[in-house]
Amino acid sequence: MHLIDNPARKRILLRCAFKAASLLPANQRMEPTEPDVVPSARGIGRQLIRTLDHFARAKMGHDFIHYEGGHERFNDFDLWILRHFFVEQSRALEVTQPSEDTTELRKFFEAWDWLGPGVMVGTDFSAFISRSHARWQLVFQLLQRAGDRIAEFGDDIPLSYLEAHINSPTAYCTAAQPTKRFLVDIGRICRLLGEHEPSVV
Repeated sequence: MHLIDNPARKRILLRCAFKAASLLPANQRMEPTEPDVVPSARGIGRQLIRTLDHFARAKMGHDFIHYEGGHERFNDFDLWILRHFFVEQSRALEVTQPSEDTTELRKFFEAWDWLGPGVMVGTDFSAFISRSHARWQLVFQLLQRAGDRIAEFGDDIPLSYLEAHINSPTAYCTAAQPTKRFLVDIGRICRLLGEHEPSVV
């Protein structure tokens, strides 16, 4: 299948990736900027902590998004933050477009779990899409919604929002996080999924 040959599907990809138009240089995209995140001693006590601009900051790990044998490497705590927006928007989709697929999409994202530095589980999109074209399109719709939601914050996701919705006793942000990084991440997920368009409806 040729994704770009279909104008409607091309628009899905372009809309999903347009926020990532100002992509960082390729070498930086492979090593995303680390968020200002502190793992607690109780959660991962052996993680070394350093200070930066009067904030304690830890060097987090990296893990992968997988799809049909391909993968993209991400900062693992970035994936955890993205999970929040993916779950939020999948729940909204389940309300506005109730179906078995939207319910399974919500369950797929809720199953993502960050176990510690470098250990993010449940992120193989093949498990949800299952070579279904309808589910593949649904994921793009979800990614677009999540990107729109993140873009609403402007330049940064406020620390107050992160404290209310992301931070936990085991890991937490100590500063506002730039939206650009997460929009670039969503664009990279779109690119990965766009490499294998299912033929099964």
